[in-house]
Order: sequence, then C-alpha cells, then structure tokens
Amino acid sequence: MRRCPLLLLLALALAGCVGSGTYAILVPIAGGEKLRVPLRPPPASNDAIQITTAGLEPSPEPEAVIYWFGFKLLKPLEIRRVTVHDVAGDRAILLVDDSAPRVVGAEWKGASPVLRGEDERLAWVYQLDNTIRVYRFRIETGDGRTLVLQQPSIVNSGAKRLMRAKLGANY
Repeated sequence: MRRCPLLLLLALALAGCVGSGTYAILVPIAGGEKLRVPLRPPPASNDAIQITTAGLEPSPEPEAVIYWFGFKLLKPLEIRRVTVHDVAGDRAILLVDDSAPRVVGAEWKGASPVLRGEDERLAWVYQLDNTIRVYRFRIETGDGRTLVLQQPSIVNSGAKRLMRAKLGANY
C-alpha cells in the first residue's frame, strides 16, 4: 500500500520535468557542433527577433512540398538579407536566400522553392523514424550586424508519412 503513493509522487515528479522542458537531446549539426534541443523546443529568440514559423508543409501543387519560415521583429530593425539553412547533419543545406526581404507589420515570411521527390533537401522525409531538424536563420541588418538563431523542429514519423504520401511515396 505504501508503494502506491511513492510511485504516484515519482510519476508526478517526472511529469513535471517533462513539462518544464528539462529533458533534452544533443543533436549533431553542421560544423561538428552539438545543439541541446528540449523535447518541446520553444521559439528561438534574442532581444531583436523571435522565430514564428519553421517547417515543411504540403504545396498546393501535386506531389510537392514547401519549407515556410518566418520571424517577428521585437524592436525596429532594417533587414537586408535572410538566409535559412537546414543544419541538422554533416553540412548546411540552403533552403531560403532572400536578398530583398520585405518586413510587413514587423514580420518577415519566406519560403523555399516548391520541392518534389528526390530533392536533397527532402532526404530526411524518407527516413521512417522521428526526426529533429535544426533551421539556422542568418539575418543581416542595416547596421552591419548578422543575427543568428537556430530553431529546432521535432517531426514525428506520422507527419513524415503524410509528407511522403504528398510526394507520391506511400510507405
């Protein structure tokens, strides 16, 4: 009988750790670094920018998908260029290069070209297990600074199966 309350307390303590984001995974990224990714990654931010969108979505075109990205300015900044790379893995893969970014209502949004099937930027979609992607935003400002934010995204195997189906691969 005394074990039940002890087990209940242990379960509640572990649930609190998971909910607070104290558990994390070390993910290898381009350049030989490892990034600590919490099980529920919050939006990446600094004093000037907060990431609002980072991920892969179905395209309206048949058998195609698009990466969508976005951030909001937390203070006024002139943005000169935005690049986004997928850095989960051995090398960085360019997804977006916006050399004439438009900021509307303190928000920037950008997208990759429409991607199909065997594009190298989609190789991870064809792996059956859960995946962690890390998107590196490089934001060049009008005052010559380069702001870098890394946004992790955990993609479960079910979501990947739906993306493969959208791309015409049904497994």
